[in-house]
Amino acid sequence: INYQTYERSLIPMPSNGLTIEKSNNSLVFMPNEILEEIPRNLFDDNLNGLIDENNGASIEIAPGVFEDIYLYFDPISGEGLKYIDYKSGIGIGNFLIDESREDGIDNDGDWNQSTDDVGIDGMPGSGDLGEGDGLPTSGMGSDLPGEPNIDKTDVDESDQIGLSSFYYFNFGVGPQMNDDDRIWESMLPGYFNNSISNTDADFLFSSGYFPLQSNQTERFSIALLFGDNLPDLVRNKQTVQTIYNQNYNFAKAPDLPSVWAYAGDNYVTLYWNDIAEQSVDRITGEDFEGYKIYKATNTQYTDSGVITDAFGTPKFNIPIKQFDEINEYEDFFPGHVDGIQFYLGSNTGLVHTWTDSNVINGHRYFYAVTAYDHGSIEKEILPAETSKFVTMDRGGRVITARNVITVVPDAPSIGYVPAPEKRDVYPI
Repeated sequence: INYQTYERSLIPMPSNGLTIEKSNNSLVFMPNEILEEIPRNLFDDNLNGLIDENNGASIEIAPGVFEDIYLYFDPISGEGLKYIDYKSGIGIGNFLIDESREDGIDNDGDWNQSTDDVGIDGMPGSGDLGEGDGLPTSGMGSDLPGEPNIDKTDVDESDQIGLSSFYYFNFGVGPQMNDDDRIWESMLPGYFNNSISNTDADFLFSSGYFPLQSNQTERFSIALLFGDNLPDLVRNKQTVQTIYNQNYNFAKAPDLPSVWAYAGDNYVTLYWNDIAEQSVDRITGEDFEGYKIYKATNTQYTDSGVITDAFGTPKFNIPIKQFDEINEYEDFFPGHVDGIQFYLGSNTGLVHTWTDSNVINGHRYFYAVTAYDHGSIEKEILPAETSKFVTMDRGGRVITARNVITVVPDAPSIGYVPAPEKRDVYPI
């Protein structure tokens, strides 16, 4: 290995030995010498082209219980990351092992001529370089993005090394942030631990090794995942991986509507604008479908009803009212996620005001008006709905998005007489 460029060369062992220069040191290897890899020294000790390879590591999944995992591909179990065997040549023809977003090559083969052949500016119809030529056009070396699904515009066209170490420790016990040596030791590939629980803990995680030359840029993506249980966590990981593989180009919900309210005597009237109806999705176009209204007495919407998936995991709340366009989209969307189907409505027609008479004076209510689209069966895109953000700080101050409002209905003041609806008007 050339430790300046990290280029590999396959050569016969010289009869007088081999000298390798690294970090101002000269290392000599002799014929018939037994070579073993020394972990975590950033050097290819056994001259197989791999630096600090690790064919297995044990994770303490519970006190005294260990499970083997593989950083590199294990031919017996079939687990782990695939790699290039520089002696046998296995893996050299696999372009996915050493991908790059700056080589002008569609490494993962996901460029589609029918949809992506739009030229180096990424915009169809401009007639620029590469448009309609039947070949993927990269934006490497230029200020232009290039065509979709190659180099700059293809985030998964890179080496997904994955998590190579994870150090989980009690707060105050692990390495200090100014202790560079211990931080480095804790992040070296091949170290995993997971033996503590139910504690205030911190963790260090890393991904490597990979060469980083002077003035070289490397991009990285990180996802922090959570789940109600292990199966839910795995499903969330699969969802995040899909989003990543699609270059983050997933469909989005319509714009948030703005909502206002009038609180009366045992009733609340909501009003909202039509800005969501003007939304245009960059993938599915003009796909606005309707509004849903949610009502609750707390910021978590716990009393508005809960919709779970087939695994019993809470996913959605139940709206108190729904209005949708009169069109061909109604009832349940054909696709589903974990057993949940999205209800598109019953062609009620759109409105921009609604009165709730099922309220009690003096009680505080939270109302959210969300907008949703109808998705796309052809493109396998599920309907998307806006959020309904509301929270309360430690001082009791309620913070909401513009589509959520807090209302307290109340009786009119004693002695209040409403103005007559109609009266004669005389000039003075």
